[in-house]
Amino acid sequence: MRQTLLTLSIILAATDFLLASELKRQTRTAPANVVRQPNKKEWNTLKQRFRQRSGLLAVVSWNLIDTAKSRNEVKQCRDISESIHRAIAFDDPSLLKQLDGPRGFKNQLARLMKSNDETVAGYAALILAVIGDLNYAPQIADLLEKPGDLTGNGQPPVTIRGNAALALGLLGARKYTERIFLLLRSKNSNDRMGATMALGYLKATEHAKDVVELLLRKDLSFPDDDTPIASLVNMGVAASYKKEIAQALADEELSERLTAAIYALAYLRAREFAPDIAKLLRLKSEKGKVAKALALMGAKEYAEQIALMLNDESSDNRLNAALALGILGATEYAPAVAKLLSDQDVVVTYYAAVSLVLMGAKLYARNVVSLINETDPYEVYLSPSMFHPFVEQQARAIDRRLKRAFARMKVEAKRSLLYSRAATSTKASLELTNSRVSDNLVSKFPHILGQSGAQPNSISW
Repeated sequence: MRQTLLTLSIILAATDFLLASELKRQTRTAPANVVRQPNKKEWNTLKQRFRQRSGLLAVVSWNLIDTAKSRNEVKQCRDISESIHRAIAFDDPSLLKQLDGPRGFKNQLARLMKSNDETVAGYAALILAVIGDLNYAPQIADLLEKPGDLTGNGQPPVTIRGNAALALGLLGARKYTERIFLLLRSKNSNDRMGATMALGYLKATEHAKDVVELLLRKDLSFPDDDTPIASLVNMGVAASYKKEIAQALADEELSERLTAAIYALAYLRAREFAPDIAKLLRLKSEKGKVAKALALMGAKEYAEQIALMLNDESSDNRLNAALALGILGATEYAPAVAKLLSDQDVVVTYYAAVSLVLMGAKLYARNVVSLINETDPYEVYLSPSMFHPFVEQQARAIDRRLKRAFARMKVEAKRSLLYSRAATSTKASLELTNSRVSDNLVSKFPHILGQSGAQPNSISW
C-alpha cells in the first residue's frame, strides 16, 4: 500500500510539474497570438493625428493611386489606410484586429517602405509619420540617401527623398535637421518642397533665412509652390518676414503661393498690406478667397467692393462675398445679402443666412432660422475648411461667434412669431368687434345708414 501511495504521489507531482510547465509555455507564447489593442491614450492620439493631417493624407493617397506602379502594393497600402480610417470613423479600435493591431499595421508599413516603387515607399513613410512612432525614424532617414534625380523621357521625378524629409518633420525627428537642410540645395523640386515643409514642422528657425531665400529665388520657386510660406508660418517666424511674403502678391493669377501669401498676411493681421490684397478683387475667379482674407483682417473699408460680388455670376464668389460681409458685421449690406436667401444655389442661400446671423440682422430672423434649421436641424456650423489652414483658429473663433449669434437669433425669431400671432389675433378680434358694432348700428339706425330700403335723412352728423 505504501508503495502504491508513494507511486501515486510521484505521478501526481510529475503531472503537476508538467501542467505547470505547459501553462508557463502557453503564457509566454500567448502574446504572439493575441492582438493588442491600443490603450485609450494611444487611441486618442492616433485619432487626433489622423484628423489633423487629413488634408495631407488626401494628397498622398491621390499620388499613390495616380503614380504608383505596383498595383498589389497599392492595394496593401489602401487596405491599411481604409481600415485605420474606418476604425477612426466608428471610434472603434477593435476594427484594427484585421491588421493585427497597431504593431501589425506598423510592421506592414515598414515592409512597404522597402518597396522598389518609391511612391509606395514614400506613402508608407508618411503614414508611419502621421501615426507618430519615432522608432521608425532611422528607417525613414535611410530614404534620404536614395539615389536619382530629375529624369527625362517622360518619367516622373524622384519623390522619395522629399517624402522622407516630410515624414521626419511630421515625426518631430530633430536629430535629422541638418540632413534635411541639405535637400534645400537640390535641383529636384520635390526634394526642396519636402525639406522646406519638414524644417517648418521641426521649428528649425535657424534655417528660416534659407527658406526665405528659396521663396525669393525666381529660378527655384514657382507659383504652385506654397511650401516656403507654410514653413515660415509653421516655424512661428512669419511675422518677421511679412514684406518677403507680400512679394508673392505680385503674382498675376491666383496660385497656391498667392493664396498662401494672402492668408498668411491675414493670419498675421498685417493690415498694412490690405490695399495690396484688395487689388486682387479684380480677379475673375477665386476672388472670394481674397474677400474672406480681407474680412479676417477686419478691413471693413473694402466692404463696398466686396458687396459688388453679391451679384457675381460665380456662386462661389456670391457665397464668399456674403460670408465676408457677415464676418465684417457690415449691416448696411444686410438687405443685399437677404436677396440671396432666394438664390437658386442652396449653398449660397445657406451662407447668406449665416452672414445675416453674424450681422445680427433681426429683421430677417424668422426666415434665417427656418432656412438654417431646414439645412441642419442640429446646429449651425462654419467649417474651417471654408478658409485656409493658416487661419484655422480664427475660423473656429468665428464659428463660436456664429453659434452665440444664432442662439440670440432663435430667441428673436420666437419673439417675432409670437408677436405676429398676437397681432393676427388682435386684428381678427378688432375685425369681429367692428363687424358687430356695424351690425348694431344698422339695426338701430336703418333710416340713417340707408339699410332695409330706408332712405337716409339729411341729418348732419
